[in-house]
Parts: sequence; structure tokens; C-alpha cells
Amino acid sequence: MNARTRAQSQYTNWNDLASWGWKEVRKTGSNVDLDKFELPLKVFHDLKVDPSEKEWKHVSLTHSIPVTKAGKQYDPTEADYDTYINAKDGMILTSSIFSPDGMNVLYAEEDRAENLPELKHWSDVLFLVWDRYAKGHQLRHIVVVDVQNPRTKQRVEAVTGKKTAPPLWPGVDFSLPTDKAKALLDTPVAKGIAFLLSQHKQQLGVRTVKLIRPFSYIRREAAIRNLYFQVGPVSSSSRRTARSAFASADHHHSEAFSHNLDVHNGTSFLERRVPGQATMHACATVAQAQAAAALGRRYADLMLTSDEEAEQDQMDMDTIAADQLRETGWVKEDSSRFNMNQHLQSYRALLNGLAGADDDFNIRNHVVGQPREQREVVPPISLTTASAERLRWRQNQPYMAGGRRMLPTGAVYTNLLSETDRLLVIEQAYDPKSMTEVDDNGRAQPARPDFLLPKFRSWADITMADLFERAGRRKVTPPRWFLLPGVSEPTRDMELISYCVQTYAQSTHIPAWPGVTFAYGTFCYNVMLGTHMGQEIASFLIKNKHNLAWSDWALLSVTIFLAPGNIGNGGIEQPHVLCYNQRVNEGVIINRIINSNAGLDRPGARILGPTPVPGTPSQAAVHQIVNQYREQFPALDPLEVWDIVCGWLDGLF
Repeated sequence: MNARTRAQSQYTNWNDLASWGWKEVRKTGSNVDLDKFELPLKVFHDLKVDPSEKEWKHVSLTHSIPVTKAGKQYDPTEADYDTYINAKDGMILTSSIFSPDGMNVLYAEEDRAENLPELKHWSDVLFLVWDRYAKGHQLRHIVVVDVQNPRTKQRVEAVTGKKTAPPLWPGVDFSLPTDKAKALLDTPVAKGIAFLLSQHKQQLGVRTVKLIRPFSYIRREAAIRNLYFQVGPVSSSSRRTARSAFASADHHHSEAFSHNLDVHNGTSFLERRVPGQATMHACATVAQAQAAAALGRRYADLMLTSDEEAEQDQMDMDTIAADQLRETGWVKEDSSRFNMNQHLQSYRALLNGLAGADDDFNIRNHVVGQPREQREVVPPISLTTASAERLRWRQNQPYMAGGRRMLPTGAVYTNLLSETDRLLVIEQAYDPKSMTEVDDNGRAQPARPDFLLPKFRSWADITMADLFERAGRRKVTPPRWFLLPGVSEPTRDMELISYCVQTYAQSTHIPAWPGVTFAYGTFCYNVMLGTHMGQEIASFLIKNKHNLAWSDWALLSVTIFLAPGNIGNGGIEQPHVLCYNQRVNEGVIINRIINSNAGLDRPGARILGPTPVPGTPSQAAVHQIVNQYREQFPALDPLEVWDIVCGWLDGLF
């Protein structure tokens, strides 16, 4: 698409806001409270922006008025866009970006609005505010204060190489079109700014983001993460360099509720994504899948063995204490100041569905004649700040290995734990070896050999040592659910996921919830255990049998699904992986054999079904197959674990 034909926003009239239920509160002069940000004056001075409040306007827009259009009722969502404007010096300052979509997700269990306003996107609202109060002035600077979105924070950490907050102002600059700047542009708020500029060229002129600067400052003894965007006119060279394609989130949601629906079109500017453009990662070959399945089968077998047998299979069964981690350069990050409430927003909508339609539903493998009183009752997942805790370990201290003093690897493992819900979200898993494959400038280099790496370096070891210490060195009850959100690497794992989804669901897209589930014993279950994190989660259960409350735990299923908008670089879908863990009983072993013999997902199996498009209701492949192939495969129990899990969790999206 040529830039001249780029679709422009239809919202250019200030009155559009009121017609869609938005209420304005405006403050000027001494009533503008810039001090609440506690930004260092040097920020304003370096940007040549007047910090005196007489030059600023504070415009708060809240979606709080019910409206009716064409007979349809639009209830308030309490969305909020908070904007501070200095028209003379061309600056926008903001820290509150909560969209109607995001608020609807947050209050899905309470006052969810049935119809959302069409005028809902941050970029459109931001333009209308600028056009009304700064029309005729050039937009030069945008600062987003106190960034909380996990994906954005992780991206900032990756490009700055700082595993805590970025450097204090003036921070570190990343100019377009460098790869690191593009990586920062591939974050929810940055894309909102990109749409602001690209969809309002007629009013703002042809302007673009020139530079992105992550920086921090200290407020109440805590480091505040921020992003500064320098805006300027588009030069001919900028037009050429804009051709580097990247996947784009639907920036219009708040940082906590980013839904990746849009994409850079690869030729000039951002354009709205047409449903169906996104796709899975390229598939692994049959040989690669079979090799992974063989590896995964070994882990599946070991989960059924005793700890003595696992140790004989060269599994290291030693108990690792947290003090031993510290001796090898690992440091546990203090999360007491972490804003857990805002952080949880990105997971509540995703995980609230795990409460199930029936909390008394039997989620164990089907065992004929099992008395109801023996069935496990699973309470709903609440994800409150009282129940959830962030656990982060960094390998950021020198350590001894191979008789040498080694520099830190920069490895980091971040888990979100809810003991009440028996849920573990694996947010970051950057192991020491992979972190040494790239130098400080982002260039590839040979990884450190194993004998020069920290003795304790796997996610399974670090996580168990942490949980063991938290339990007072007593037996640990493992999580019921392990969630890997938005998987994007390593490449091998992405290829294996694509292979299994394509083979089993006959789809070129990751299905939306309930996705596709591979039960214990199936070929693709073994493939999933053969992935990097599949091995880690299985190892967590195998290597720690003697430290777990009961030793007979096994992953009974692996579910692959796409949450709305999980699109990464190049339009590649980033699936969620949900592993279900339960104690082994006779039914588990029987069903493993049944599942293995059914052979529905073996190489060459033809499981036909429609190809889902991201953002649309998924095919109910699991349910269809149970009914469709019951006669063709009489050994297939219609209440196998994949049907139970997916049925119980049905309706998440």
C-alpha cells in the first residue's frame, strides 16, 4: 500500500467525544499538578520545555456517560485517558492509558459493557485533545511516565541490557531505524503514538518517531520507568527505512490490555491489520518432531518413576538451597515495592476462566465408577494482590567456575506465583547459556561452555530452590497450572508448536481459546515435553520428587491457544502454553495407553477442521473429534483428559 492511500482516522471533531460518552475535566494554570509526577527539572530543561504550570493544560477524559446510537445502548466503561499538554513547546505528558477494551476485560466478572464505543482508541482521543488545545503547534515530545506493562518492561530490559530500571535521565537513546529502536516501537504505547502520527497526517503533517529514550528517576525511593519519544518530520531517508516490518499491537488498549491486531505494512506506515494476516511460525519437519517426541517421551516416563529410578537415569536429585544459588552469583530481587495490582491486570482476563463453569467439575482423568466424593473440587482462580507474588532471580554477580572468576551472565528467571490458586506463570526464563550467546552490543558470539557457567542454572533448579526456601525447607505442593504466556522463542520450540497445531488441528493459525490440547500419551504431548520449557517443567517435577508433597506428580496435558492480539515480529502468532499437573493414579496410566494407541495426532494423521482466524471464535477441535471419531476409534475414551480440561475451561474467551 502506498502512503498516499493510507486510511486516516474518521475522528477529527471534538464533539465526537461527547457523542460517544466521554466526559472532559480540564485544569489550567496553577491547578495543573505537574509535581505529582516528580519528574526531575533536568528533563524539561534538556528538552527546552517550560516546566512552569502556566504553560500547561491537564485534560482528563473518562468514558462515564451512557449514550444510545441507532437504537443501541453504550454503557460507561470508566476508561480513562489522562493528558498533560504544553502547546508552546510541543510536549505531551501522560501516565494513565486505560481503554474501554481494557476496562471491559478488567471488570469482565462485574460491570462488563455489552457494547463498546466506536471512538475508543487512545490515538484518536489523544489527537482530539491536541487538536483542540494545541492546534497549529508542532508536536515534538511525548513522555509516558511509570510504565507498568510487563511486555514493555521486558522489552526495555532487553534493549538496554539493564535487568532492573533503565539508567537515570537522560537514559539511553535508540534512534530509528536501528533494530533496538524498532523493538521498542513494537510495544503497546509506542504503537499508539505511531497511529497518532500515521492516521492524522492531514492535521499534524507527515511526522514520525525519530528516537525512543527509556529512562528512570527516583520517586519515593523507588525507580520509575519511563519512555520518551522524540517526534519530527519524515525525511526521504526515514520513508525508506520505514520499510522494516514489525508486528504491532492494538495500541489503543492500555498497556495492561494490549491486543496485537495491527501491523506495520512493510512499505511506509502503520495500517490496520486485516484479520487473517497473522500466521503461525514456520513448522518443524516430521523428523524434528519425532526427535522431540522421543526426548519428551523419556521425560513422560520419568514422571512415573520413583526418585531412585530417576536418579539412575542420570537425573540430579540433590536438594538445592537458596544459599547455594547466592554462592553462584544469583540474587533474589526485592519485589515488595512491585505494583502487583496493575501487573495482574494483564493476566486476570486470561486466567479468570480457569474458575470453570462448574467449580465442582471432576477434572481428574475419567475413571469409570469413581465415587463423586473422591473427585477433586477445584476452586476458582482469583489472582488478587494478596494471593499472588512475583519471584525474580538474577544471575548478576561474579561467580567461580572452572577455576576462574567469571563475570555475571545476566540470566533472569521471573515467576508469578499464586499459592492459593496453585498457579505459576513463567514470565521470564533467560538462562545463563543463552544470555552469553550475545555480546553487550547485541551481536552473536559463541556461548560459554558448560564448565564456565554457574553450577546452578536451570529454571527448574532456581524455581524449586526458591519455593523450598519459602516453604521453610518443608515439602512443597507443586502448582496445578504452569502458564507460559506469549511464547516467541526459541525458534525450535516455535516450530514444534506450529507442527503440532498444523498436524492435529489442520490449521495455519494458533486457535483461540480453548485452543488445542494434547493429553498424556499422545504424540504431540511428547513433542511439547521435548521443547526447552517442556523439559524444564517436567524436570521440576522429576528432580524434586523427594521435596514435593507426594512424589507421583505428572503433567497430564499441554494446551496451546492464542489470546486476542498475541502477535509478534513479522506477524507471527505468539501462543500461550498451559500445562496441567496432577497426581498420578491408575486412570492416568490407563488413559496414557489409550491416548497413545488412538494415534490421532501422529505424523500423517488427518484431523480435518476449519482454519480459525485470530480474533474469531475458535474451532472446537477437541470436542468435535471426540464425537466425530468415536466410532472410527472405539478405544478413544470421550472423557479423556483433553476433553475434560478444555470443557472445564471452555468460555475463557
